[in-house]
Amino acid sequence: MALTTLQLLNVCVAVLALILAAIGLSRFLFATTRDAGAPIIIPQTIPLVGHLFEVLRYGFEYFEYLAAKHNLPIFTLKILTKDVHIVNSPDLIVAVQKNPKVFDFSIFVNTILPRLFDVDSKTMKLANRPMEHAEGT
Repeated sequence: MALTTLQLLNVCVAVLALILAAIGLSRFLFATTRDAGAPIIIPQTIPLVGHLFEVLRYGFEYFEYLAAKHNLPIFTLKILTKDVHIVNSPDLIVAVQKNPKVFDFSIFVNTILPRLFDVDSKTMKLANRPMEHAEGT
């Protein structure tokens, strides 16, 4: 059974509408709000997945490559639904460390600490406790 030109056109329009709807839905579901002062986002190489494959393949060398390529002191990578901020400037690193309420270091504590220092689960529970900040620090 051969399709007429009108039927073929209807199928093409329906497929195009489904593709556009899928793109719109994915942008809506994976959208993040950005502050005006947020670091520049480095464009993704693969939509939705972001820089995940490059980070998995090259590790920290990928961050060094992007820092050299874009010559930015701080930038943002989209990895799946998260924004990952990469800081390359020693001055900015100090500023980030002095303002822990703005940045969440729990990812680093939970992934790097056990690997580097062979930390047991009891110590990890202590490391994950909320920190009490003294006045003036």
